[in-house]
Order: sequence, then structure tokens, then C-alpha cells
Amino acid sequence: MKYKQTRLFRTYLLLTILFFSLQGYGQKPTHPLFIGGMFVHAGYISNLRVDQSISGSVSGIGGKLAFFMGPNFRLGTEGYASTYNYSDATGFYKLGWGGLLAEYMLGNGKIAPVFGLTVGGGRIRDLYILEGEDGDRLPDNAIYQVYTVALIAPHISVEYALKENIRLTAKVDYLTSITRDAVAHFAEGPRFYLGFLFVR
Repeated sequence: MKYKQTRLFRTYLLLTILFFSLQGYGQKPTHPLFIGGMFVHAGYISNLRVDQSISGSVSGIGGKLAFFMGPNFRLGTEGYASTYNYSDATGFYKLGWGGLLAEYMLGNGKIAPVFGLTVGGGRIRDLYILEGEDGDRLPDNAIYQVYTVALIAPHISVEYALKENIRLTAKVDYLTSITRDAVAHFAEGPRFYLGFLFVR
């Protein structure tokens, strides 16, 4: 049921964006309509658990799409996948997450800082091998958990206009769980993003 609701929401969002795009087609806008692109990211995360603790680097990929509500304010959505590997190949901690974002851009110059907030949720797959060896094809003693969390991510970015419709973007955020039951085991921390955004 959750999967169907997610697909329905994504379809509705894309149709809404397409509708507004067609509404503005043929008219000369006073500001851009859309901005979107892909990012790679890396960061440092940690959690509060004594056993199965996480502390180290994380990396991943994702992207965003936002609709301009004016020359400086925009609303949209973003989503990413991040992976942390436990030491000595003892498992992994993978987070796929996304949400709705709101951003405000200071100025419209060649270099522009952007302040934003994303609210959404994610799904975590956490595999921790207690005993066994990776790759020997023998049964291992392991802990495997799959759970969902509600998330919030304040972020700051800087956009540099390479061309009128292409922006090199660097961003930093701090992803935090707002699900009370996930406070101890959710690994939070800063992530640093680099990518290109295309403006229409």
C-alpha cells in the first residue's frame, strides 16, 4: 500500500510540474521556471548505539527538481541514496531518502547562496555480521534490519552560473531523524554535495 501511495504521489507531482510548465510555455517568464540536476555526495555520520555502532564516512548519489515560485523562492523535491560500510566487510548501512524542499536564493548574480529545508522520510537497510566471513558462501550470524524514518535536513548551497542555464553547485546539509524510536540507531551527520543544476 505504501508503495502504491508513493507512486501515486510521484505521478501527481510530475503532472503538476508538467501542467505549470505548459501553462507558461510560449510566454516570456520574468524568472526561470525549473531547476534540477544530479549530485554526488560524501560525509561523516555516527549514531548513539554501543553495539553495532556507526562512525565514519558515507557516500552516495541523487538529485533534485524545484519549481520557481518567484525570482528567489522555489519549491520542489529531492532524493538520495547513501551507503556506509562497516569495518572489515562486516556489513552495510544503506539509506534511501527523499522529501519536499523549500529554498530561498539570495540575489541573482553569478554566485548565489541558497538556504533551504527538506522534510521527508527514508528507508534504512542495516546489515551487521556478528560471525562469519564475507564471500565464503557459508551461513553467517548477522543482524539485518529494515525500517523507515521521518527526516529533516536543513541545507546551505552556493550556485555558480557557468552559463545562463547551467549552474555548478556545492551544498552541505545535516540529515536528522525526527522519528523518536530511531534516535539511538539512526546515523546522522553532515553531507557535502557537488553537482550541476540545469535551469529552464
